[in-house]
Amino acid sequence: MIGRLYFEGKGVIRDFTEAAMWFRKAAGEGLPVAQWDLGMMYYRGYGVSKDLATARAWLQKAAARGYAPAKAILARLDASADSVSGRDRS
Repeated sequence: MIGRLYFEGKGVIRDFTEAAMWFRKAAGEGLPVAQWDLGMMYYRGYGVSKDLATARAWLQKAAARGYAPAKAILARLDASADSVSGRDRS
């Protein structure tokens, strides 16, 4: 996948913005690995503005296609959100 080459800087100069563009193209075609990669870029703010809602949306698409790493991070995000909301009630 071209996005991965730009993300890792393999054979090209590392460029997170370019990687995000290629991940977005592949994610739009329904590739769960690209949906995961793009979601994680939004989660971390690599090559795009950090946006947890957009990250979650892409991760949910990857999870819906059975991509286990996306399911795992969504579970962690949900647990973290539950933990924070539980503290707010105290």
